Amino acid sequence: MITWGFYTFAPDSNLWVWAATVLTLVAIIFMYHMSYMNAVVAYSMPWLMIVFFSAIPISEFYRPLSPYIYALIFGCILTWFLFSNSGPVGNGPASQDDFDRASSGPSDSFWGIFAVLCVLLCIEVALSGFVPLLSLLTTGDSNYMEFGVHSLHGAVLAYANAFACLSFYQYLTTRDKRYLKPYLGIWVIFVLLVTRQNLLTIMVESTVIWCMVRKPMSKFALAVGICIFLAAFSVLGELRSGDITDIIHVSSEYSHLPKAFYWLYAYSYFNVLNLQLMIQESGAPFFDGSMFNQLLPSFIRGESTQVAYTAYGAMAVTSYLDPVYRDVGYAGAIAVTAFWGRVTSVVFSKTLSKGSFFNVASYSCLYYCALISFFVNNWFYLPIISQIGFFWLFDKFLFAKPRLNSMSIAA
Repeated sequence: MITWGFYTFAPDSNLWVWAATVLTLVAIIFMYHMSYMNAVVAYSMPWLMIVFFSAIPISEFYRPLSPYIYALIFGCILTWFLFSNSGPVGNGPASQDDFDRASSGPSDSFWGIFAVLCVLLCIEVALSGFVPLLSLLTTGDSNYMEFGVHSLHGAVLAYANAFACLSFYQYLTTRDKRYLKPYLGIWVIFVLLVTRQNLLTIMVESTVIWCMVRKPMSKFALAVGICIFLAAFSVLGELRSGDITDIIHVSSEYSHLPKAFYWLYAYSYFNVLNLQLMIQESGAPFFDGSMFNQLLPSFIRGESTQVAYTAYGAMAVTSYLDPVYRDVGYAGAIAVTAFWGRVTSVVFSKTLSKGSFFNVASYSCLYYCALISFFVNNWFYLPIISQIGFFWLFDKFLFAKPRLNSMSIAA
């Protein structure tokens, strides 16, 4: 591989790292026109951000990354490029008639799906005896990890995410504002549950659905949206976990930066620092199938016996590469990346040619998995990837009419 060639040619120099970074950026700019709707860009840019952060000693716990870690990162980026055959997104769908849509507003089936969600949430609140946000405001501790029914809570969150996507898709295709009420209600639910992951999921997936059904938003609007989200993420993080400058021990020379920047740094750089520690000390790979553990309900998989390798105890964060490398090593990480890069590319192509709810929503989920791969392995995380199963059920349940196949987006 090209990146492995750079590594073997100059293993003790950072020159090849920056050369690989520049080459990747050139490819993103000239091959994909920085089209953020393409999962190639969504996958690559966060990893390039980590490479950038790895050169800045913002935290007192900063350690340089080894050439092997850089080779793993760029090897996976290159693999995603090679196994993706999709080009940049153009100016959106040719016609709003190319999409599935409800014929006459929210149906009884639609409200029935929403009622199931409400019943499940009421059961969880009743059995838990509290609501995380209210607990945070009254006691100072949200206890969000203790909320919900064991082995059911993840499915409820996935169901809520999928229904939010359904509601937003229906609103965009019908312009019926009645669909916005349950959609916005799920945002409120996620705030009450103090679940930043689901707020991020619904935000990203809604953005993808908007861009596929309407048209891609401007890069300026996207940048403003990202800044607003990072600010909100920072505020919620401060409420839930405390002052980030104290958590990661920000060096005095970098103490003037915005809090949101520190949160972004903490949830990206420490991911690969922990990955490096795991590779150096664990003896991985083990070839034990452990990367699939999170696809099993908790009552089946039981408690994990794997050792958590953290360079700093307060930042027990990781990326999709940690569980994959533990199981199948460098070559296996490349193979898994190739598989998901190809699957995402195929779904993207189908979405451009056939505007079904299932295709659009499934791509939004896979796009999110690629975007957030620097933080967690959502491809093998049941509460996220199981959304695709709910998308399929909703699609079969609500969209029974033959579909039009004339949708096309200029490459």
